[in-house]
Amino acid sequence: MEWYFILLIVVGIIVLIFCIFVLPFLLYTLKIAKKVYFTFLVREPKEKWGRECSDTSNIEQVTMYETGIKWSLDKNFIDVSITSEGFRLVGKYLDNNSSTCVIIIPGRTESLLYSYYFSIPYYNHGTNVLVIDNRSHGESDGYFDTIGVDEYKDIQAWAKLLKNKFNNKKIILHGICIGAATAVFACAKQDEDLINCIVADGLFTNFYDIFKNHMIADHHPVFPVCKEVMYYLKKYTKADIYKECPLNYLPSINIPILFLYSDEDKFVLDDMKKRVFAACKSNNKERNDFKKGAHSHIRINQPEQYDKTIDCFLTNHDL
Repeated sequence: MEWYFILLIVVGIIVLIFCIFVLPFLLYTLKIAKKVYFTFLVREPKEKWGRECSDTSNIEQVTMYETGIKWSLDKNFIDVSITSEGFRLVGKYLDNNSSTCVIIIPGRTESLLYSYYFSIPYYNHGTNVLVIDNRSHGESDGYFDTIGVDEYKDIQAWAKLLKNKFNNKKIILHGICIGAATAVFACAKQDEDLINCIVADGLFTNFYDIFKNHMIADHHPVFPVCKEVMYYLKKYTKADIYKECPLNYLPSINIPILFLYSDEDKFVLDDMKKRVFAACKSNNKERNDFKKGAHSHIRINQPEQYDKTIDCFLTNHDL
């Protein structure tokens, strides 16, 4: 029976260690993770993620924001809106005498004012433009950001508006970061041929990977906080970002898709870029890597090359 008592002692020591050290640590990190989740992915208060510049301390961000707004001033954008899943969503539409329209899908924290900047190469190409306030951003309704898991339905609704009301025949989706993931979901899950092309700027494998790299780059704790943030994301929105991720939906993409990446991107690393491109089975896929530019900041560093890349890709695919 000695082994029995030894086993009890060992189990007791393990339980004691867990209660004294592990459990308090996990409770502490869960508290941190909840705060991080509500900071990064929940629009609280209502004024959060409005139409102001998202980062006034970043000179490039401010320049992109102001350049886009200045460009838009003499353009005849009109106000448009839709209702998607009970949310009133707003945007601005520019008729450029074309039968093709691009929807600019910004990333987290950004509004349609930011999207003006990415509209320029499409306008110069001769394409109609739709810029939008994503769900829970700008002047659109919403509370939670689900990393495209729910927002893709909004994009499909916008695409239907463009075809049914404005008689656009072809739809291009230009997504930045999370916007690129949303574009992939919108295309892969469409019931009809709504989307004709995707331009994905900074597309990631899954949200956990890019969020972890974001935390590392900003010198924030990673383990176990990142996993716990994903737990809260699923708890509050039912979004399973491990299942609902670009890597799982790229194999079903069969339309022209252009991947844009930067060598200086600290969030989407080289291995992620390779896995994303390999997962896509489209016969009309192309990847362009730029030397300069942080994540989502390629165009501000190499505008001519960025715009030419898009223009050539669209021309090659009769868009």
